[in-house]
Amino acid sequence: MEFDVPVMFHTGDTYNPRGKLRYAHPLNIDVVAVDNPGLKLVICHVGNPWILDCMETVYKNKNVYADISGLVLGDFESKFKKFVLRHVRDMILYAGTRILMKGAPDRLLDRCAQQRGASGEIEPMDRKSWEGWIDTLGGQGLRVLAAARPSGR
Repeated sequence: MEFDVPVMFHTGDTYNPRGKLRYAHPLNIDVVAVDNPGLKLVICHVGNPWILDCMETVYKNKNVYADISGLVLGDFESKFKKFVLRHVRDMILYAGTRILMKGAPDRLLDRCAQQRGASGEIEPMDRKSWEGWIDTLGGQGLRVLAAARPSGR
């Protein structure tokens, strides 16, 4: 908690048949959140297929956020797509602003107009500064991800 950096947990279904689903359930994050209220936690992939459990965990714990990236591997059939989109929409309405998107910075920067400043205030997006950091970190062989949240909530 010294650096105020969120911890991200990959949750939900796994493509690996050796993966143990009981450890990937988003309700496990509730235990960590309750025991560490000053730690910011992110439930990646909204715990799919346990989206409702993820929703409740985010709603209950003010230090827990959810990320909606990478919901599906493979075919995204229309029935499943409608199911997931309905639950994600409901989750945003239920849990509010603690829904995040993560991914390639260039994709997220295209969708952003504001950023949070060093003291926490909202300010206009400084894309050149972000691109400089991305180039610097990427040049050091570091994988760069960005996180954003919907505005107006």
